Amino acid sequence: MEGEYQPIEVVAIGPSHLHGHSDVLGLVLCWEDGQLRWYDPASGRYLLIYDAVLERVRELEDHIRRWQAG
Repeated sequence: MEGEYQPIEVVAIGPSHLHGHSDVLGLVLCWEDGQLRWYDPASGRYLLIYDAVLERVRELEDHIRRWQAG
């Protein structure tokens, strides 16, 4: 029903891998080796989570500082 929570079916892919497809989001919710991630089957990529984005930004900032220092 629209506007109501609908649970998604979760299936075991392996001993430490669970996947569930969200029709509403068009994404696959993945529990893999203790980490929760979203996978986009349309692009074939995992969505970045906040920690990964923050780490990447810090890496880029460090790179820019080294480049500016010459």
